[in-house]
Formats: sequence, structure tokens, C-alpha cells
Amino acid sequence: MKLFDASQLATSAREPVALEEMSFEQKVAAAVCAVKQELMAGKHLVVAWSGGKDSSCTLNIALTAVRELACEGFKCPRLHIMHSDTKVESPVVHAYNQHQIERIRAYGDRTGIDLKVWVASPSLSNDYLVGMVGGRLIASVGANTKCQQLMKATPLERVKKAIAREISTDLGRKLAGDELVSLIGTRFDESAQRARMMNSRGESASAAVNLAADTGGHDWVLSPIAQMTTMDVFTYIGMVRSEKIDCYDPFNQLVEVYRDMNGGDCMVNVYLAGRESERPACGSRTGCWTCTRVSRDSSAENMIAKEGGEYSWLKPLNDLRNYIRARHFDPSARCWLSRTVNDQTGEIKIAPNSYSPEFTRELLGILLTIQLDEVDEAARLGIEPRFQVLSLQQLIAIDCLWQLAGKNIV
Repeated sequence: MKLFDASQLATSAREPVALEEMSFEQKVAAAVCAVKQELMAGKHLVVAWSGGKDSSCTLNIALTAVRELACEGFKCPRLHIMHSDTKVESPVVHAYNQHQIERIRAYGDRTGIDLKVWVASPSLSNDYLVGMVGGRLIASVGANTKCQQLMKATPLERVKKAIAREISTDLGRKLAGDELVSLIGTRFDESAQRARMMNSRGESASAAVNLAADTGGHDWVLSPIAQMTTMDVFTYIGMVRSEKIDCYDPFNQLVEVYRDMNGGDCMVNVYLAGRESERPACGSRTGCWTCTRVSRDSSAENMIAKEGGEYSWLKPLNDLRNYIRARHFDPSARCWLSRTVNDQTGEIKIAPNSYSPEFTRELLGILLTIQLDEVDEAARLGIEPRFQVLSLQQLIAIDCLWQLAGKNIV
């Protein structure tokens, strides 16, 4: 197999890397080589792992690079793996991700790879359900991306800073801005829009680039699988499943989750049929069960409709999602507040703001009913509840917000 010197493939930080036509094996070798060169240059790596096919391949490529360097006698720094738990992820995907995290940690113990998994979750002040039921925010619909900022971006930024602090403590000095590099699973082949975005950011498959260079900051990222096609990713997964590539997980469950979300079709058929682009507006693989940015949650509906009723217990959550989206456009479900006053005419312009006290109280009742029904059903089946929509801490936070607004939780 031909190996590549990744430094010779890199161009400037603002120019996309144009690679010669390579075979699948060469692309994998180049990706591993690019990660190894960052490590040998003294960089500390953070893998952004969501649990989807692209980020899972990226993570395993990073683990392969660390494992190969260890065999060559090079001691790598701890590999940090960063994951986002929005607290409203599809219960099926949440359970899958938790199992994968256990597999990742077990792989580190088994191979001697020093790794640490960090899970970023929103604080109570940024909690989506708390904010919506507490009357502080409305559901994200259309171009409204506040949910993504609250549940993913801000918690991940906070965790990344915590990772930098931990590395600084271990080093006994402040970590330089260019010493921390994030590995992300973006690919030019995903879509024309993704390719344009990656090109504008200067993303590279062969060398880390600073996305914050224009502002004088440091946000170094490497996209090791950027030049892989979707079929390359499928090939990688297939080689893992056939044990031709060593991996932290056999990826069997990954394939099953994708199949169930796509109505029984395998991920390859979905891609060939051109349906892979049917994803939530934030770009997530399945989206949160609360996601109202899409008109319908097709992945949840496909699972609910699966023969045998394996996922029929998801229906109350999907029904509530649909209800929230429908009532979002109901004027009676909103608080109407004055926004501007015309100094000449005295006219007052009013506009819908947060949800009304009546609607938020109704939402809380539905959420608690769904949760109690799941507890009862789990007890009947002799299993643990498959999801929890609200914790005691969230209920207390909602109560505090209601008290500030002069409402009572009961």
C-alpha cells in the first residue's frame, strides 16, 4: 500500500486540497498519515464524534493512527473524544451512543490507548425544554437556529475549553492556541452546500487549518476523511464489519440504526436513491425528538412504523413534536407584547413572543403524562424506562421560571 506524506499534500490554509485520484486504500492511508503527522508535530487531538457514520470512521482513523505510532515507539498524548448529548436526542440514538461510549472506553483499556470521552450537555439555563416550558423561548422553526446554539454549540465550546485546561494542567504550562486540533468528519462529497462551506473555511484532508485566523483566534481543525466519497465511507464500514479493519466496534448496530431510521432500507440503497439528504436542518443524523425545524420527522416515523412494533413506544414523543409545531403558529398559544411605539401617531406595534402561560402549562402536563406512561409501561415489561423527558432538576428550573413570571407549577 502506498503511503503519503501529508505535509506535501497541503496547500495554503484558504485553499481546498486537490488530491490526485486515489484508491480507497490510498485515501485511508492518507487520512491515517495526516493524523499521525499532527501527533508527531506535538499536537493534542480532539475528535468530534456524534455517533454517525462519518464521525465514527474519523474516530477509528484517529485510533488507528495512535495505535500505529505506539507500535513505532512514539508516545502519543491522550486522545480526547468530544460528544454532544442534547438531552432531547432520539431515545434510540441516545441509547446507541451510550453503548458506543462504553465500547470506546473498553477499546482504550484493551489496547492501552490513553483516551478520554467528554460529553457536552446544555446547562439548565440553556436547556431547550426548560426554556420552552418555562416561557423563556419558543420552538425553533424554519431559519431559527437557537436550539442548535443552546443545545450543541455552547456546551461543546465549554467542554473544549475544559479539555484545553486539563491539557495545560498536565503539561504544567498554558496550552498554545495552535497545539489543540479538532478532528471532524466533514466531507466534500456530502453535498454541494457542504463542499462550498468547507471550501470557504479552507478545510483540508492533509493538514490542520485555523478557522479563526481572520479574527486572530485559534480554532484548528483537520478533516481527515474530507476527500472520501460516501461510497468510500460505506466501504470502510463494510471492511470493519468483515474484520478487515481493526475497530473499537464492529459497526453492526450502526448499520441497524440507519436501516431502521430509513424504513428498512440499508444505508447504501438510501444513498443510491438520493434520499440521504433528507436530514434535519441542523445537519444531525436523526435530529432531536423535539425538532420542529423540519415539517416531519421521517426517521422517527419510519421507526414507529417498523413491522412488529419494536419502536411503537416512540409515538407519544413524535405526536408531541407534531403538536408543538402545529400550535407554534396558533396566535392563542403565544404571549403578545408591545415592541415599538410610533412617536408621531402613538401607534403601538405588538408581536408574538414566548408561549402563553396556558400553553406552557398544557405542555408540562403532556410531558409528565408521557413520562408516567413510559414508567408504567416499563414496569409492565420488567425493563428500565426507555427515556426520561424531564428530570427533577428540570422541573425545579421550570418552577423557578414560572415563579418569576408569577405562575404556579401546580
